[in-house]
Amino acid sequence: QALACIGENGAGKSTLIKMMIGILTPTSGEVRVFGEEPQRGGRGFLQKIGVVFGQKTNLWTDIPVLESYQAVKTLYKLDEKSFRQNYDRVVELLSLQPLLSVPARKLSLGQRMRADIGMVFLHSPRLLFLDEPTIGLDINVKHTIRAFLRQMNREEKTGIFLTSHDLDDIDEICDDALVLSGGRLIYNGTLDKLKHQFIRDKMIQVVGKQ
Repeated sequence: QALACIGENGAGKSTLIKMMIGILTPTSGEVRVFGEEPQRGGRGFLQKIGVVFGQKTNLWTDIPVLESYQAVKTLYKLDEKSFRQNYDRVVELLSLQPLLSVPARKLSLGQRMRADIGMVFLHSPRLLFLDEPTIGLDINVKHTIRAFLRQMNREEKTGIFLTSHDLDDIDEICDDALVLSGGRLIYNGTLDKLKHQFIRDKMIQVVGKQ
């Protein structure tokens, strides 16, 4: 499943992600992912998930991208075959070959995000959390990232939980959505139903030829 979490600034989207990955503990109620409390999940839980925050990087800033990728192999204790299979795939699909020898701090925002997205797939996460992954990116990089995420969701069955203010991110990656307002859930269902239920106005652009 690819699920979009939609809401205005301050609705609680990033807070919800932080609770689902174990950074924050809920003050009331409970959060369970894969049947366990994230903050108590330990190594086994962390191996099942991946996290990308658009404003932050998981890459080591002063070493080449390739060395950050090799560090993932060590940290997650990946065997050579599994690592190489995932590595070759993300490098090809995200066009990362020219970036592998470059330290992360020298990458443009678009290059860094492609490298970050590739890195998070190296350990084959079952569920990926994405918080504004395309913020500030140009249209070509956005398209590359969206197409890659959708392909991994469909072919590898990687679950996606996405927050974004970019409606094209949501439309191209996700099938279902939940809507938050003031920390409260006001909708949970398909994107198609959300569009028909809540969108009242349509904008039509007509382009003529000279």
